[in-house]
Amino acid sequence: MIKLVAIDIDGTLVNEEKIMTAKVKEAIHAAMDQGVKIVLCTGRPIMGIKPYLDELGIYKEDDFVISQNGAVITRTDTREIIEVWPFEKEMIETIYAFGKDFSAEFLLM
Repeated sequence: MIKLVAIDIDGTLVNEEKIMTAKVKEAIHAAMDQGVKIVLCTGRPIMGIKPYLDELGIYKEDDFVISQNGAVITRTDTREIIEVWPFEKEMIETIYAFGKDFSAEFLLM
């Protein structure tokens, strides 16, 4: 029996237009009705997940999201951070040194 399904948001839960289709929503609700825990997982911060939590109604005491590319686990009902794995200063310096000559931006929180 499946007890938990972790779902990425962009390109999985929602399409290119950032819309959750009725078919996806129905499948998620059917799983939830059978007692399956749904955990949204994303690179987004918690506020970027809120519209999908609202749409799915994932706000029970034992509901969680994994955000910041896996660095933060948060309860959805209280927004209490359960676990956080921040980068150490040395790792940030290494990442910056590696990426500073590329034409890309990065965000550290």
